[in-house]
Amino acid sequence: MPTGGDRTPEPASPDLVGSFSDACEAVYRRMHRNRARASALRADGASLSDAEFAVITPLTETPGLTVGRLAAEVGVSSPTLSRSLSRLEDGGLVVRERVGPSGHRVEVRVTDAGLRAWAQARDRTMARQRQALEMLPPGRRDAVVVALRELAAAIDAADAAGPDGTAPGTPVRPA
Repeated sequence: MPTGGDRTPEPASPDLVGSFSDACEAVYRRMHRNRARASALRADGASLSDAEFAVITPLTETPGLTVGRLAAEVGVSSPTLSRSLSRLEDGGLVVRERVGPSGHRVEVRVTDAGLRAWAQARDRTMARQRQALEMLPPGRRDAVVVALRELAAAIDAADAAGPDGTAPGTPVRPA
């Protein structure tokens, strides 16, 4: 992975890209399954879904996010988020409040019940992740954590790049 802003990454072979893609998909499926199995019960008796966990998480860090900002944090459209918020609100996990002089701005806050369900789901997920981590050889655990952080940073960098791999607004050089 490049460390400097001007370095061009070394191209990966098609076989390595395929293996990398397969490994990423396998990890993603298992992490999704892990979170689903660790879901907590909501106040209304239903389990907290992975999507609901993703919506509540930013609210635990920054109470009172606007719907638009929360949608950006979660990576969904505002209409999609609004449907999720309606279900969460019906379950007593979040509240939406109109604020500002015109009342057009809507802020979202997690309720005490929502915070309890989120914390329970987080704790259960972390317990399952601890089990998986402890199955790795002790001498490799730190390296795996470092590699996952590097992968997350690389994904963020790729997301910020244009479809051709350059940053938005960067002129594309002819081949």
